[in-house]
Amino acid sequence: MLKKNYLILSALCAVVFGFVSCSDVNSTNEGTNVLGRYKNYYGTWALMGQNYPMWVGLTEDSFSWAAQGYGTGTTKYDYVRWGKDEDGNDVYFGYPTEERYNAENPAASVTFKGSQVLFDVPSMKNNAHVANYTSASLSAGNAYQNQYEPYAAYWGTYTGTLTVMASNYDITITVANNSFSYSSSMMNGGYTNVAWVPTQSGRNVTKWTLSGYADDDTNKENAKIILEVDLSGTEPAYTFTVNVAAMGKPNTTVTKTN
Repeated sequence: MLKKNYLILSALCAVVFGFVSCSDVNSTNEGTNVLGRYKNYYGTWALMGQNYPMWVGLTEDSFSWAAQGYGTGTTKYDYVRWGKDEDGNDVYFGYPTEERYNAENPAASVTFKGSQVLFDVPSMKNNAHVANYTSASLSAGNAYQNQYEPYAAYWGTYTGTLTVMASNYDITITVANNSFSYSSSMMNGGYTNVAWVPTQSGRNVTKWTLSGYADDDTNKENAKIILEVDLSGTEPAYTFTVNVAAMGKPNTTVTKTN
């Protein structure tokens, strides 16, 4: 009798609403509204005393995320499902393997709680050894490359004194999105073929380099200028190098002025 009533309800939905607003009443994801939720999100993940700018990308078939300074790349899960938390909020779960998927043991999740979008790693959230754990609050944004820029904190102007052939020259370095330039009374240069690279492995990355390359150096093999960022000390440290062997690869400590 229940099955018959379900078939009648489905038929009515088809006739009256064309299957637009009638969900499968037997679905485990009953009530989940995924419309508009497959998109890119960005925010800051506060973990163990560190703040990690992060991006999360949700699609119908995958769950991806990356956090600057936490690991060295993007994590992607190809096993995903919608579900509910104990308060009835919609949750999108990501699983690294089919075994984890079948065991309902997610590696990461995004919870839609009213107007809030919250990223979590359940193994950390439920771990007493991870002190003061908090969910990362996210906001919807555009594509990863356009909206999420983990190195924006290092955009700006740097100044210092560069010694070349026993002579000192005041130098100004400018870093912006996809550009890196320097100028002095002796020489100057600007590059739009640039790359940020972490120079250490592990989760708590504190050292990066920004390198500028000639436009035709598509494989980024010969950096012309380099800015090293070191956050391992009590204050950020910045070192600029003109990577020209004939000049002795002069380098100097610079100060970020804005």
